[in-house]
Amino acid sequence: FYRPLYLLLADEQQQVREAALRAAGQIGSSRLWPLVIDGLATTQTSAAAATALVQGGASALPALMQAFSQPGQMPGLSIRIARICGRIRTPEAALLLLTQIEHPQLDVRQQVLIDLQRCGYVATGQSAEQINRLIQAEAQGATDLLAALADIGEHAALPPVQSALRYQIGRCRERIFRLLGLLYDRQTILQARDSIVSGSAQQQAYGFEVLELLLSPTLKRLVLPLCDRQPPQIQLQQLASALTVEALGRRAGHHSTGSRPVLAMRGTSLGLNYKEI
Repeated sequence: FYRPLYLLLADEQQQVREAALRAAGQIGSSRLWPLVIDGLATTQTSAAAATALVQGGASALPALMQAFSQPGQMPGLSIRIARICGRIRTPEAALLLLTQIEHPQLDVRQQVLIDLQRCGYVATGQSAEQINRLIQAEAQGATDLLAALADIGEHAALPPVQSALRYQIGRCRERIFRLLGLLYDRQTILQARDSIVSGSAQQQAYGFEVLELLLSPTLKRLVLPLCDRQPPQIQLQQLASALTVEALGRRAGHHSTGSRPVLAMRGTSLGLNYKEI
């Protein structure tokens, strides 16, 4: 019964393609999953394709894994695949997501972490060691961004750069909380995050108290300073005992372009350049 769907999945009419995708989800033939995954790339059929793949469950995972691991895969498609795994919510789906936990695209990596939590994944043994290593890497990245923010100071010509750096620091912090949710009770970690990021002074104090009680001494030295609403220079001082902090200073490499040499030097270590920032 899967053979007629080959042509119907490529039909010119959107309604026909959507009906074929629904049928593919019901039939569950492994031969059709690559074509269904192709439907994820099109806005008109992405929802129907995702529903079919979720319905396919375990039988669709090998094709999803192949698409996820394909070199040069579009980030948008990878994000959709991660969400599908989060909707399947089986141990096998979690293991697929775990293979992409160090994905080079930050948006994809963040979605993978979100859907690992949706799968109820809890890291143990070697996986827990990997999560701890990733938390340290994210904290080091946030520290480098903080150092860049301290380097440029309150330069009047660079408010968009300052905003961009703060935004990226926030993203690092969010990924750290998502990683912590794989080591500790997810709901508790997310409540602490919400209290610290957007709560009142009393709620922030509660969030810090939760982290103080839960986290290991090593993780506390990495995480707590990044959550503290202090100037970058003070945060860097707090982080110096656990991470590498390299302050270039505003006038490092100064010629006649203000803070641009500093951003160029700092951007090299962050994988950015001045124009991208």
